[in-house]
Amino acid sequence: MNIPKWPFNWMRKVLNPQLAEHIEGDLSELYEDYMEYYPKWRVRLLHIRDCLQMLHPLLLKSYVSNSIITNMLLNNFKLGYRNLLKYKNNTAINLVGLVLGLCTSITLYRVVQYEYSFDRFHTESENIYRVAEYHEKYGVYYQTRTPAAEKIKESLPEALAATRLISPSSLWLTYDSKTLKKGITYVDPDFATMFSFQVIEGDLQQTLDSKEQIAISLDVAKAYFGYENAVGKTLVSADGKSQYTVGAVLENAPVNSSIDYELILSWKAIPDWLKDAGDWHNTFMSSYVQMKPGVNPKSLDNKLLQIAKSNFLPEGMGSVFNLVGLEDFHSENTGNKATVQLLIIISGIISFIAFINFVNLSTAQSLNRIREVGIRKVMGSGKAEFIAQFAIESIILCVISGFIAIGISLLLTSQLNIYFSLVLPINLNIAYQITFGTLFIAITMGIIAGIYPSLYLAGKDIIQSLKGDVKKGSQKLFFQKILIVIQYTASIILIAATFIIWNQVSFMKNQNLELDHKRVIVIHLDYTSFTDLEKAAKDVRRFREVTENQPFVESIAFASNTPGNYDQNYNNFDDVNGNSRDIHLRQTNFSAGVVPTLGLDIIKGRNFDEKLKGEKDVVLINESAFDAFGWEDLENKEIRASGDQDTYQVIGVVKDFHYQSLAEQIEPMIYWYMGPDPVGSKIMLQYQKGSIEETIDYLKDNWVITGSMSTLNYDFLDTTFNELYESEERTGLIITLFSIVGIFLASLGLVALASFMIRQKTKEIGIRKVMGASSIQVAQMLSKRFILLVAIAIIISCPLIWYAGNEFLNNFSYRVDIGPLIFIISSFISIAIGVVSVGYRSYKAALNDPVDSLRSE
Repeated sequence: MNIPKWPFNWMRKVLNPQLAEHIEGDLSELYEDYMEYYPKWRVRLLHIRDCLQMLHPLLLKSYVSNSIITNMLLNNFKLGYRNLLKYKNNTAINLVGLVLGLCTSITLYRVVQYEYSFDRFHTESENIYRVAEYHEKYGVYYQTRTPAAEKIKESLPEALAATRLISPSSLWLTYDSKTLKKGITYVDPDFATMFSFQVIEGDLQQTLDSKEQIAISLDVAKAYFGYENAVGKTLVSADGKSQYTVGAVLENAPVNSSIDYELILSWKAIPDWLKDAGDWHNTFMSSYVQMKPGVNPKSLDNKLLQIAKSNFLPEGMGSVFNLVGLEDFHSENTGNKATVQLLIIISGIISFIAFINFVNLSTAQSLNRIREVGIRKVMGSGKAEFIAQFAIESIILCVISGFIAIGISLLLTSQLNIYFSLVLPINLNIAYQITFGTLFIAITMGIIAGIYPSLYLAGKDIIQSLKGDVKKGSQKLFFQKILIVIQYTASIILIAATFIIWNQVSFMKNQNLELDHKRVIVIHLDYTSFTDLEKAAKDVRRFREVTENQPFVESIAFASNTPGNYDQNYNNFDDVNGNSRDIHLRQTNFSAGVVPTLGLDIIKGRNFDEKLKGEKDVVLINESAFDAFGWEDLENKEIRASGDQDTYQVIGVVKDFHYQSLAEQIEPMIYWYMGPDPVGSKIMLQYQKGSIEETIDYLKDNWVITGSMSTLNYDFLDTTFNELYESEERTGLIITLFSIVGIFLASLGLVALASFMIRQKTKEIGIRKVMGASSIQVAQMLSKRFILLVAIAIIISCPLIWYAGNEFLNNFSYRVDIGPLIFIISSFISIAIGVVSVGYRSYKAALNDPVDSLRSE
C-alpha cells in the first residue's frame, strides 16, 4: 500500500504529538478501505479531505506558552472579568459614560471626515483651484468673469488647464418617444483631464471637442436607454431644432463632489444668449484652473493682479482674483468650515470629559478593593502586578464600550443622514476603519486609566491597606478637583452656547422682515419647458389673468428672484446728474404686482405701472441704494450702469426689507421692470386666509393652460425663509445634544469624586452622627465642597461664554445681545445638576449606621 506521506508530515507539525500517532493509524485504515471501492486518484483526494478534517482546534498543538508571565496575564483577565461582574453598579456607570463619550466621538468623527472628503477623490485635487474674486469692500465672490479662466491659462506658465462651468437651465430631450427634463452643464474641453469623474462608456475628451456630442450621467443613460449601450444614440431637443449624439457615459457624480451633472455639453455648443454675456462685465461664471504640482497660489498674487488690471473694465477695478483650493471650496462655500471646527472642538471636549470621568470613577471604585491590595502585597505582589491587573480590567471595559459605541453609531447613521442632509456611507470599509480606530483608542484609554488607581493603591502602607484606611494621601485629590472644574466649565459653556444659538435663531425667525411672506405661493416657470416662447408668453399671461380673477386669490405677480432665494447678481451704477460714481447695486427684476403681493412699502415716488408706456426705461431702488447715492429726493434722478450709455429714471424707493437671512446685511438694490409677459421667471401668488387647499387644487387642475411640459412646481415663501436657518438650527441641536451628554458626564465625574471623598470621611460621618447631626446636615456638609467646585467652574466659564458667544454672533448682521439671563440660567442649571448629583450620594452616605462608620477603622 503506497500511502502519500506528505499529508502526514505537515500534520505532525500542527497536531498534538500525543494524538498524532493514533490519528495517522486511523487515517491509514481508512485509506485501505477506500482502495477496495474507489480508483486510486479518488482515494488520494478522499485521503487529503480526511487529513484536512483533522485540523480541529481541540486536536492542535498548544501554542500558548506556559510561562509565568502568560499565566499571570490569563489570571488577570479572569480576575478582571470577575471583578466587573462583582461590582455591577460601578461597571454599569463606567460603561454608560464610556459608551456616550466614544459614540459621540465616533459620530462626530464621521461627520467631520465626510465634510473633509469633498472633491478629494480627484487625482489632481490638490492642484486644482476655484477662481474667485475678492473686493475689499464687497468681500469674496465664488464666481468670476467669463473669459477669466482662459486668460489665466494663457498668461500663466504655471497653469496647465482651465475650464469654465455653468449650468444655466435644463434641457428637454427626446429619445424614442420618451421626453425628459435634465440639467445641462457647459464646460471647456480641459474638464476631461482636470477632473477624475469615472467614464463608463465612450470618450469624454472626444465628446467635449465636438459641439454635436453630449456626455450623460449613468442615471440619465438608464432613464433613456435602460441597460442598452448609450454611446452613438441620438437625443433630440423637444422643439426639434437640436440633436446630440451620446459620446460618453459618466458615473454619477459622487455625493462628496461639489460639481454635479446630468448632461454635459462642450462650451462650443453654448447658446448665443450666454455667449453674448461672456465678457468682462458680468460676474456669474464658475471657473477652475489646474496649476503645476508644487505651485503655491500665494506666489501668483502679483501675476493675477496684473491680469485683473489689464482686463477688468472700469467698473471691475478694485477686484482681484482669489484662487480657492478645490479641497477647501466646499467648506468655504457652504459655510461648513466653522461648523466642522466646532464639531472637532466639541468632540475633543466630550472625549476629554469621558476619559477623565473614567479615570476618576475607576480610582473611586478601586478604594473598595484596598484590603485586597494589602493582602496581595503581603503575598509579595509588586507595582507591576497591580498595574497589569487594573489595566487589564480597564481594557476589558473600554473594549466592550467601544463595540457598543460602534454599533450605536452605525445604527444612528441613517437618522444622521436624514436630519443633517448628509450621505454618510455604510459599508465594510467604513466599519473596519471605525472598529480598528475605536479599539486602538479604547485599549490606550484602558491602559492609561488603569495605571493611576493602581499606582495610588500600590503606594499605600500595607497596614493601612489591611485596615481599609484611605484617608491619607487625600492631597492627591487636588488634580482630580482641577479636572472636575475643567469638565464643568466645558459643560456650562455648552449649556450657554445652546441658549445663545436658539435665541439667535428665534430672533431671526420672528424678526419683522418688512414684507408679508405669509400666504404666498411661489410657482417656478421653466422657459425650457416651452417649445414656442412666443406662444408661451400668451399662455402664461392667460393663466395669470384667469387665476387672479379667482375669489381666493388676492394678488399675483412675476419676479426673476423671490425673497429667500436671490441670485448673486451685481453691477456698478453712476448718478447721471450728480457726483455719485460706481455705486455697487445688487440686481433683480419684478413686475408691478410684486409690491402689493409682498406688502412692500414705497416710501418715495411710485410703483411700476403696467398701463403706462415707456416703463422699460424706469427703475426702482431700495432705501439702502437711495442712501448710497446720497440723495434727498427723486427729482430728475437718473442712473446708468458703469460703461453703458443707456440711462434709467428712478421713479420710486422701496423701503428696505429682508430678502435673505438676517445673517446678511440688506444691500443696496436696483429693481428692473419685468413687464407683463415674462416666461423665464417665477410667479408669486398670495391667497386668502383659509383657502390654501382650494388654491393648490385649482393650480394643479389649471396648470395645463400654460402649455408647459413641466408639472406644477411650487413652494411656500414662508417655508423658504424658515429653511434659511436650517444650518443654525442643526448647529443648535448638535450643541443641545452634546450639552446634555457633557453635563451628564461631568455629573458622573462629580459623583466619582464625591464617592472618593466620602470613602475617606467615613469615620468623620460616624462621629457627626453620634454627636447628633441629622442626615440632612451631614449631606449638606459633604455637598458644599463639591458645589464650590461648580461655583469655580461658573466663574471661569462666564468670560469664556461672553467672548465665544460674541465671536459667534458677530457672524450675523442682525443679532441678539448676550444678556445676564444667559449666565444666570446656565449657572442655575449647572448648580442644580451638581446638587442633585452629589446630594443623592451624600445623603445616601449620611443614612449609614454610625456604628458601621466608626468600625471602619
